[in-house]
Amino acid sequence: MNTAAPVSPARRRVRDGTLYAFGAISAMSIAAVAPSLPDMSRLFAGVPDIDLLARLVVSIPTLLLALAGPAVGFIVERTGRRPLLILALLVYAGAGVVPVFLDDLHAILGSRIALGLGMGVLFTLAPALLADYYDDIPSRRRAIARYAAATASGGVAFVLLGGLLADIHWRAPFLLYAVGLVLLPTMLATVTEPAPQAGPSGEPGSESGPKKTPWLAVFAIYIMVAATGGVFLQMPLNLPFLLESIGVEQASIAGYAIAWPLLLMALLGPLFPKFRARASNAWIYCFIASGLAIGYAVLAGANSLAMVALGLFAFGVGMSQMYPNSNTWLMGLTDPRYRTRVIGGLTTAIYLGQFVLPFVAQPIIRAAGIRDSFLVLVAVLVFFAVAAPLFSTIAARRAPPQPS
Repeated sequence: MNTAAPVSPARRRVRDGTLYAFGAISAMSIAAVAPSLPDMSRLFAGVPDIDLLARLVVSIPTLLLALAGPAVGFIVERTGRRPLLILALLVYAGAGVVPVFLDDLHAILGSRIALGLGMGVLFTLAPALLADYYDDIPSRRRAIARYAAATASGGVAFVLLGGLLADIHWRAPFLLYAVGLVLLPTMLATVTEPAPQAGPSGEPGSESGPKKTPWLAVFAIYIMVAATGGVFLQMPLNLPFLLESIGVEQASIAGYAIAWPLLLMALLGPLFPKFRARASNAWIYCFIASGLAIGYAVLAGANSLAMVALGLFAFGVGMSQMYPNSNTWLMGLTDPRYRTRVIGGLTTAIYLGQFVLPFVAQPIIRAAGIRDSFLVLVAVLVFFAVAAPLFSTIAARRAPPQPS
């Protein structure tokens, strides 16, 4: 049980708002600079493999997020959370802004690597702290759903701003990363180390003491999350080029289009506790994968902006439940003592999938085009939509389900 001293309602709101904001600024790794990709590709057209390298400007932070995730759990056991969070915010802001002043594409990629390290800490510790602060399951579901909604809301705000700034200059969206410094004072004032998790609390809805973690099930969830995370990234990476193919070339329009499913994710994400009260995590994942599959199927045949908007609607509705579902699913399987490590593993799964998939998808795009590559993603999503409930049924026969 969490035995931390009581926190005033005002302080708790500021603390939680700060942690939610960490999710919001994490969305900038993908969203804010995506509308700049076509202009960046034209500027560095003489660089070998520019079609891949330009996309890596968006996706390479995900590799460092993936690598940083597991390490965070071990580091915080020795340093505590606050020093690591302070360092992460400073790295995030500094590395995020510096491409404004760089003229070498490889140097820009280096700065994005540093950005990914900072984000790996923020993205891992924020939901772990929320879970520690709220040890009763209903409150935790609400907190994690709000965190996911804040992440999507940040994506909406920053991709819209990124699109508008990209119309001015492709470098301008990188200035948005300075917002990380704004969160430093409230983090220092309100975010504290949670009390250690103890044994059984005896309280309804709270976690019982140490329990055996089914690591095979945890790793199976990681695989599904990695695949879905990688598939998700293909939308902002390729949508600006798909829009150009139907005659829509303004970067701001690409920004609006990418923001549309993120807006749906922000609006529908807080509904997760209601969905979870009626369906298992596995069936919610089936809904997620099905929504993405429908979205990509529509995008593959889209020949107008209206069709693109329809495909992105299905995409956003499905993806709205992805993060809270994955997070609470894993927490329900995990001993609280290993929570930060397991959430670090979730960070790794999400962003390793996002980093690796462009290398898999780009040869398909070169050979068959963006539209046919979307059909390949549909097949992958259908496979996981069917596999998740089957896997859950088999796992439930070996171990009783845990509340999540």
